[in-house]
Amino acid sequence: MVKEHKLFSDIKNGSFTSAVTTTYSFDFAHFDKFILHTLLDKGISSIHVLADYGQLQESIRYTLGSESSAGIDYTIDGIKANGIFHPKLTVLCGEDAIMVLLGSGNATKGGNGINHEAFAWIYADKKNKSQLPLALEAWNYIGKYTRQLSPFARHRIEREIPDHCRLIGSVMPSHHELVKVSADLQVALLYNEEESSIWSQLTAIMPNIEVENVTIVSPYFDEDGYVLRCFARQFKSADIEVLIQRQCTLPPNRISLGNMVNFFDFETTHKVEESQKQQKSFSRVLHAKMYFFKTRRSNYILLGSANATMAGLGIKSAVANEEFCILMKSYKRDFMDELGISGFKPVNWNIRQMTRYTSIIKDNVTEKNDVALLYAEYINGEIHIKFNNKRSTQDLTLYTINDLREERAVGILPYDGSDSAIFKIKIDESMTHCCLKNNDGEKMSNYVLINYLERLATTSVSKNNRQFNKIMADVNNGNFKICEIAAFVAGFIKDGTKLISGNNTSTKGCTNEKKKQNKKNIDDTVYDPYYSADLLTVYSNHSVLSSMSRLFIAFKDAMRDRTKRIEEDMYNEQESDATECGYKRIDTSIHIPSDELDTTLNYIESLAKNYIKLTEQRIRQIIASRETCISIDDLAFFNFTLYIYMLLCKLNVNTYKFENEEDRNYFIENANYLFNHYIPILINDFVCVLIKANVKKSGQPHIDTMWDKVVVTAFAAIGYMQRGMSSKEYEDRHRANISLCLANIAQCMEIQPIDMLTDNIQNEYDCTISRSEYLQIKALYDDVNAIINDKNYVCFDNFGIKDLKRNKYIEFKW
Repeated sequence: MVKEHKLFSDIKNGSFTSAVTTTYSFDFAHFDKFILHTLLDKGISSIHVLADYGQLQESIRYTLGSESSAGIDYTIDGIKANGIFHPKLTVLCGEDAIMVLLGSGNATKGGNGINHEAFAWIYADKKNKSQLPLALEAWNYIGKYTRQLSPFARHRIEREIPDHCRLIGSVMPSHHELVKVSADLQVALLYNEEESSIWSQLTAIMPNIEVENVTIVSPYFDEDGYVLRCFARQFKSADIEVLIQRQCTLPPNRISLGNMVNFFDFETTHKVEESQKQQKSFSRVLHAKMYFFKTRRSNYILLGSANATMAGLGIKSAVANEEFCILMKSYKRDFMDELGISGFKPVNWNIRQMTRYTSIIKDNVTEKNDVALLYAEYINGEIHIKFNNKRSTQDLTLYTINDLREERAVGILPYDGSDSAIFKIKIDESMTHCCLKNNDGEKMSNYVLINYLERLATTSVSKNNRQFNKIMADVNNGNFKICEIAAFVAGFIKDGTKLISGNNTSTKGCTNEKKKQNKKNIDDTVYDPYYSADLLTVYSNHSVLSSMSRLFIAFKDAMRDRTKRIEEDMYNEQESDATECGYKRIDTSIHIPSDELDTTLNYIESLAKNYIKLTEQRIRQIIASRETCISIDDLAFFNFTLYIYMLLCKLNVNTYKFENEEDRNYFIENANYLFNHYIPILINDFVCVLIKANVKKSGQPHIDTMWDKVVVTAFAAIGYMQRGMSSKEYEDRHRANISLCLANIAQCMEIQPIDMLTDNIQNEYDCTISRSEYLQIKALYDDVNAIINDKNYVCFDNFGIKDLKRNKYIEFKW
């Protein structure tokens, strides 16, 4: 259970979905490059860091203007404590497993490989729960600090992670008591609290009279060695051994020397000598904190974050640090021997002549500001901030800072006694931090990282999000089956329908008073009134919805890459024939076995049916909430659904590989039927949503880009539909309604010139439009313009083109 090696190496891939880490100091560059990637590679998507407030502010100031994944792929919050926030533990949670890594190393380069550090781990799953009370005690310890977190991180840790880990809450956690985890091992967790300290908890458990030897390994000590003398007085029959490095920066250089404490050189231990033999050309700094106790019958080790100081162990200290340690007891194991803490020799220098570098000791808050910014969260074109105004009595301005340290004024924060504000502004992820300044440009607050909730929502620990991350990884790697993508998108749309339906029914039929009461209950149960809880529903929606935009873009890029590989493969094969070289063709075809024909066709149909249900729910939601806008994800759902349909039924047919010709004919016939049947319905229902939302082009570049793609995709889909039927069938059954639908889509924005439209179709779908196809698209384009300019069609309330002859906007049923 006790090891000293590379952190996170024991984590099994796919066992955990979330990680909550506490640290004193924090290195953004190291965390992003190494720790974050390691956790993501292990399948852990929801990552949250709690760091000492003062140290985090130092790190932010030092790295201001640097690119970081903080606020996008993980959250980090500063924690204020009575002393310093000094625990180093990571709690990993999965559906049926929980693991705790705790020790001495910070989330820095030194704490994860350069220094001498020591860690222990606790593990429990549904099959072995002997260590579960300890794991849950560590989880509850983190829960003490969630009130200081941003709303997103607090909701994720308090609600979402426990909801997706069956072990949390399944048994009573332990509390500073030895828990038997095996026949020869008992474990307790010790940490400073208001009512007790690590020292008092330790001495309550330890059989004082029986202790024969105490060995202390620590990088920092009280100047007068007070804690060392406490050990000597507490364990009067024991020999007190202290291992110290010559380069120790906080030695006990004013200790009264005597026979009660003996000092030894840490560099002479077997651990250090073995390390130097292997590869180390540099001197590693001792940062581990370990306390070994030997009795005649058993051995103990206390390991964790607490230094041999009054503040660390909570001895006679008015301000104890926040620390976290593990105490282990065994009758057979020799903990010192396992960690190589043996063979050490007495120091050959005078302890009292060592120098204390007190400059490394920093106050908990290193920067004094008139206003303390607590958090900043961005979603849907709004920055939500929370602050604590200490002294300022003037209006302030919120500034955002990008990764080039360029500042941008966002808006005025009036002095009105409030502690929160919302600024409407569009920013992108290059804006990493924000702060408040006065009219003279003087900085009045600390810097805080901006949490981008739409991105953070995609780190959800839900099963669907884990499946989404797998699909995204497969798509990005080019290792995917199109029918799997179709099945996933169909399920994704179905979940979006449920989400919208759930939000709909929650307020359906409520009076205004009751709606207010419902909102109050949500605020009270989810967040403390200290926070603004208005973002709960919004960011929960995006955990399902915004992923579609990312998947659509990634999938389009992947298909474009696959097409290029096919073209390169064909070219290389021709070159091979010409030169008679040994080129081996790569099989880029998509295999559809006989027993998967109907399954694939069912996926295609379910995709359309689920999208139809989604639009029905969206219309109900729009009517109930009186929305006058749609999101980029509404556009992405429509765009992706049409694109998948074109891909499966039209664009990709030539790359399908069937077992026989009969299978091929069966699939193509049914795929054509589904395409011609559902494409008009999908376009029709999407237009219904547009009309009900009374929406127009937004003027927001990232949304308007998707608008342009919608028009291109809709025209392309109709073009492919026309190919698959006779002119008479299209004229008689579809032309009038299709033209009216496209006119309503085009009315949301300025329709592109015909040549630009056809160029965009060719660019989007890597195809060449023939002369006859161009004439078909132009005929459709002319129909749309004719409707827009026809006096028999009117624009009602500046939106929704209505056919006066038939007194309707569009056909709501086909």
